[in-house]
Amino acid sequence: MDADLEGNPQLALNPTISYRIASLANRAGWFTGKSLGDFINDAVCDYRNARRIINALDQAEKIRSDAEKLEAALNVGKLANCLSFYITQFK
Repeated sequence: MDADLEGNPQLALNPTISYRIASLANRAGWFTGKSLGDFINDAVCDYRNARRIINALDQAEKIRSDAEKLEAALNVGKLANCLSFYITQFK
């Protein structure tokens, strides 16, 4: 990251910079020692315990439920796109 956060910590209040910090920290486990890959990877998708990467299990069930709903909606969108593609190809 090219921002001088040590010399100017207020830069972390910038939404773009704060997103970069959170994104890197969550993937690398900077906040708690747990990373997103510990809970969501090719072998497992544990939305509840993925909450541990930032704030222990605070609101973990709600976040798990919301994540599952979002994943289902995204999968419906993928299916709709695939069906639309095949319908247009085989008219």
